[in-house]
Amino acid sequence: MMVLSLRSLFHNIRSNFLYVPSLYGISACVLAVVSVYLDTRFLPQAVPAWIPSPLFIPIELSRTILGAISAALLTMTTITFSTILVVLTTYLSEFSPRTLQNFISDAKTQRVLAFFTAGIIYSLLLLLFLRGGEDAVFLSPSLAVFFAIICVFMFVFFIHHVSSWIQVSSLLHYITKDTLEKIEKELPDAPSWAPAAPWEDWESEDIKTVEPAPVRSADSGYIQHIDTKGLIRRAARDDCIVRINAEVSDYIEKGAPFLSVWEQGKQIRSGHYRPFVTLGAEKSSSDTIELALIKIVEIALRALSPGINDPNTAVACIKNLGKILARLGRKQLPRTFHYDASGDLRLIMKQPAFSDYLYTSFHQIRQYGFQDLAVLSAALDAFILMADVNTDEVKNIIWEFTEYVLEGLQREDLLTLDRKHLNRKLRTLASICRRSRQFKPL
Repeated sequence: MMVLSLRSLFHNIRSNFLYVPSLYGISACVLAVVSVYLDTRFLPQAVPAWIPSPLFIPIELSRTILGAISAALLTMTTITFSTILVVLTTYLSEFSPRTLQNFISDAKTQRVLAFFTAGIIYSLLLLLFLRGGEDAVFLSPSLAVFFAIICVFMFVFFIHHVSSWIQVSSLLHYITKDTLEKIEKELPDAPSWAPAAPWEDWESEDIKTVEPAPVRSADSGYIQHIDTKGLIRRAARDDCIVRINAEVSDYIEKGAPFLSVWEQGKQIRSGHYRPFVTLGAEKSSSDTIELALIKIVEIALRALSPGINDPNTAVACIKNLGKILARLGRKQLPRTFHYDASGDLRLIMKQPAFSDYLYTSFHQIRQYGFQDLAVLSAALDAFILMADVNTDEVKNIIWEFTEYVLEGLQREDLLTLDRKHLNRKLRTLASICRRSRQFKPL
């Protein structure tokens, strides 16, 4: 249990904004101590021949240079933080509050601040530790100068980086790119045949006849992480079946039965299972596929609001949703049922199906944006893209959702050319989904 706690603690530390700057800051402290030690003990008496002599700087000039570098880097760091606040304000007002994490957790953003932090710490520590007579010379201030030059280039890079991220098209590109990479990395390709669950013929009916023992939460909070492998190992040790009654980012009230355990004769201690579910005061900051879809949907809804009225951005969002769902339909989604090494059922955890992802992506846009012909046309294009590259099962889901979309369409408001344009796309979609006989023009 202690290993699990340390793992959860390390996960929280890694997701913190200060993690990378802190690592660079600690490295700068070590480098400063090593530089001063080499300067005072070995250099310039044992200086290698390949080091130019102008790099050895007298003590007074060293203090002047280090003081100037510290002040300059502190100024650049202040400007960088101010720029970040401007970006965050833009994200809050024009995009979505959930997109803040994309910019904050971006490796390039964190490394720029980390370089500035390390440069300031290195210069200040050298300024503090360098001691010597008037004839003493040191090499470490020259290293600080090179460090400052690198920070200047990092500052220029950061300005370019911010100017790219503040554009909604770039933000959508980064979210879509990261989500597609996550899908490719975490989900295997869907098999050409549908594997049957070996336990459904008998074990599913067996557990329905027995009431599970509830495991109640000792604290309140949002579920941030579920250690499924640890739960499976523990359930195999106790010879039981565990069902998770909530999902990541769900709020759990103190005393709520968030787990259910089917005992096989052995008495189960509920305290053994609580540590496998990590609770926190905030929702999980780790990106999931569903959270990425919600971010794009919120950007589209904000663009469709009367105050902004930017349907082109909503169209771009729908195109990116189509790309993600088209790729997702070809993958084998996470299983609901998990087994141990012996093939026995040990864990039941509800997982979203493709229809759930499709509904999450488009039901709000349908409600607020499909009265705009451009938005509706883009959605039909996305449905065509998804259906064209997926199996018959996914095609049936897409056609069923298309019929749901058409139910809420105000057909009497459509003009002649609008009907002709939409009917052409619907006819194409019906042909791809093999529903041409069921197609009825608007």
